[in-house]
Amino acid sequence: MSRRKYLLASGCSYTNPNYVSGPHPEMDCSWPKWPEIVADKLGLEAINLGRNGMGYKYIIDSLMPHIVSHPEDIEVVMVGWSETWRELYFHGAGVNMLADFTTIGRLLGGKFTEEEGNGVKPWRKANEWEDAHQPLNKIFLDCGWKNKTLSKEFMLHLYGDVFKNVAILQRICRLYNIPLVQGNLLNMDIGAMYKMLIEDEIKDPVARYPYLSQIHQTSMNAFLNNEYFNDVDPKGWIGFPIFKDAGGFTIYDDIESKSRAEGREKYKISSIDTHPNAYGQECIAKYYLEEYESIR
Repeated sequence: MSRRKYLLASGCSYTNPNYVSGPHPEMDCSWPKWPEIVADKLGLEAINLGRNGMGYKYIIDSLMPHIVSHPEDIEVVMVGWSETWRELYFHGAGVNMLADFTTIGRLLGGKFTEEEGNGVKPWRKANEWEDAHQPLNKIFLDCGWKNKTLSKEFMLHLYGDVFKNVAILQRICRLYNIPLVQGNLLNMDIGAMYKMLIEDEIKDPVARYPYLSQIHQTSMNAFLNNEYFNDVDPKGWIGFPIFKDAGGFTIYDDIESKSRAEGREKYKISSIDTHPNAYGQECIAKYYLEEYESIR
């Protein structure tokens, strides 16, 4: 009897088959994640390499050994892209030291704390992580950030590295005649991180608008006008290009918009853990199934 082919997938915590909720460690999060859901629909096995906090280099590096070693066993490769800047400083021990420099990561403290008045318990990272983050954050900001202005050259370099790595993955899959489906699960706009810095520092929306506009335009132009942009094939890439202004989108943005209308917890674990719950994973799977059917 011939061996059943498998779906090979990788991504970050939104893909991780063994995800454990930080805010809710007692919760059973063992529901099927989108790669398992898609594989089941297609009658395939699933090999899911997703891990918390990972970026594009880990994702590609995790897929390559499987693709080149046993291409005949792979029916399709699927990728859930994370925030692009996460992989800039990847720690060899498997911890991405910048992965928590986000809305959650900026809330440094050490434990869950009750905020007076609204009953919300924000996730505050452990104090020891703050010391670990600071040197890396300083390097990252010094390279591309001066006087609240984003460097075009820095953005061109970063997006160029993304394109080159994605192009390699696409060509390897094409070499072995393996369909590749990619999706922007999280915001791949590197400028989004810098926007958070401005929003933290300048509270007046009118005063911060010029800075936010400069960040957005610089990041988008560095993506769309990159010398490696045309090396990437948009076929099979859900949400490409990543910017709404250019006709792109992020999968989870669409789910977020629905969550506002229908209730946040319908799609997400909770108000303090915005990872997809079981229903959210099913919603993500639909994007990948539809895209796969469109390129077969």
